Amino acid sequence: MSGAGAGSAAAEEAAAASSPSSPENRTSVVELHMYDISGGMARSFAPMLGLPLEAIWHSSVVVRDAGAAHAEEVFFGFGVQRARAGTTPFGAPLRTLRLGETELDGETREALLADLGARYTPAHYHLTDRNCNHFAHEWAELLCGEGAPEAVVHQARDLLRTPLGAMVAPLLRQMEGLTGRATATGFDGGR
Repeated sequence: MSGAGAGSAAAEEAAAASSPSSPENRTSVVELHMYDISGGMARSFAPMLGLPLEAIWHSSVVVRDAGAAHAEEVFFGFGVQRARAGTTPFGAPLRTLRLGETELDGETREALLADLGARYTPAHYHLTDRNCNHFAHEWAELLCGEGAPEAVVHQARDLLRTPLGAMVAPLLRQMEGLTGRATATGFDGGR
């Protein structure tokens, strides 16, 4: 091989090693999927509560691995649940936020998720302190350093602190109770 040919081959190898598709540099996109579990009713309560209220949020985290045919969606309901993105019982997300990228490999993500899952069990589900939005926030932060917006994470707490919060508390608890029974295939957890 001539000197020019060897240099070209070395340059191509170096370019391939530093390209986004090489295993060492592969990143995955991390998204927050946000669903309105009120079915649109939240907007009608907004004027009475004096809060900007687009929805009663349920959120999940989707990781889109480069080159993978399907993305995985992870959420907290009846424990930590996993599904192919877009197939959860919550339907289509009202909003999708791109939070960032992760370079964590699958094995590392599995270990982190197992640790997080030990703290997010059905027995630990709580409306204001440990719900789906808290889980999505923590999981996304572990993956890419960026969590869910604070308004989403603390929405239930903030709603209950309003003067009319006591009035909507039963409805909010009912909606959150539904998400607390959610599995990857439906709302029948614990039955």
